[in-house]
Amino acid sequence: MVSRMQHANPTPPATGLDADLARQVQQRMDFSHWPALIVRMPGADQAPILFGMIEAALRRGQPFALVADMAEYLSGPPETPEQRKSAALWLKQHRQAFFGLCCGNVYVLADERARAALLASGRQQASASGLPIEAAATLEEALALAQQLLNKAGPLPQQNAQETKNNQM
Repeated sequence: MVSRMQHANPTPPATGLDADLARQVQQRMDFSHWPALIVRMPGADQAPILFGMIEAALRRGQPFALVADMAEYLSGPPETPEQRKSAALWLKQHRQAFFGLCCGNVYVLADERARAALLASGRQQASASGLPIEAAATLEEALALAQQLLNKAGPLPQQNAQETKNNQM
């Protein structure tokens, strides 16, 4: 789907990442449509890359919508219980910042049946948080949906933006 990742106005990876992980994080992100962040979702066995990408977006301290090319993620093995636990721990640590800034996720997947199944699963998982989840067949459709999510969310109150920035330092 997202064949070429451009790095307009890239955000440096989090400090503390080893050089190889930092490089992989940067290669999978495209900030050229910010505040829609386009990412190529890594396989479930590469969660640190995903966490690094989301942390890069959070460090900007601005509302964003995540547009995720899901082809690679879905072609790999399913998440293990250990990987789900790791993701839950990451979300627990970043909950306030993530849900304060992320206006929603849009999955990009060409296959209609797989997209419908992914959308249903994503919405079920996000139901407790209220995070909007959408899905599209193409990047162009996904960017339009991301813009709708951003418009619905409206501007981030200045106080919350500053608190979120302070929590990330």
